[in-house]
Amino acid sequence: REHMIVNLDQPEILQIHRGVGHSVSFSLRVTAGADCYVLFKSGRADGDFREVCRSKGITDLRLTDKGEHGERGAFYCVKCMRRYQDEEYFGEGTAPVYVKY
Repeated sequence: REHMIVNLDQPEILQIHRGVGHSVSFSLRVTAGADCYVLFKSGRADGDFREVCRSKGITDLRLTDKGEHGERGAFYCVKCMRRYQDEEYFGEGTAPVYVKY
């Protein structure tokens, strides 16, 4: 079985908005070729990043983390995702960005 090589562009974070409490939103530039954007979060820059949320599509350019109380801040990165034959392929993520609450 052949694996399709997916060349997904790296997303670009344009702005970071701090909302009420621990809420953080990321505004993105449109990236070609992906199905959606995925926001990942970690307590450390080199830590295990876990998925927080996904955009509704490639033109939905805002990702929001509602945040968890007790956290002082977190590292975030955004990746593009494309689905192909029931598999999910992720492109290279943005460099980890630290957001202090």
